[in-house]
Amino acid sequence: FNRMRAAAPGVLVCGVSIDKQAAGILDTLAPAFASIICTRARHKGAAPAGIAKLAAAAHPGAKIMLADSVAEARTLALAQAKVSGAAVYVAGGLFLAAEFRAVHLGRDPAAIVFF
Repeated sequence: FNRMRAAAPGVLVCGVSIDKQAAGILDTLAPAFASIICTRARHKGAAPAGIAKLAAAAHPGAKIMLADSVAEARTLALAQAKVSGAAVYVAGGLFLAAEFRAVHLGRDPAAIVFF
């Protein structure tokens, strides 16, 4: 993952479904980011505090932030990216990415139907 991302700075918005191996996902993602915003997708999202704990363990030097919603995470990420000139990456789960995209496009994330 680090090679794919190259040397450009990035802000990670991360959330993982409750039924996934969050520790493994964070062990892979977190070391590549100095700023990590932990949140949860409306559908099956694990608690942001738990994701933050795993992110901090995987990358002790990272700036870890919590967001109660994907909309709040988006706002934090865009502000952080503007200050640092970083790109925003959304990863950890498909539900999170879909909800982030909906929020970013001004759509109601509650209208997303997964199954």
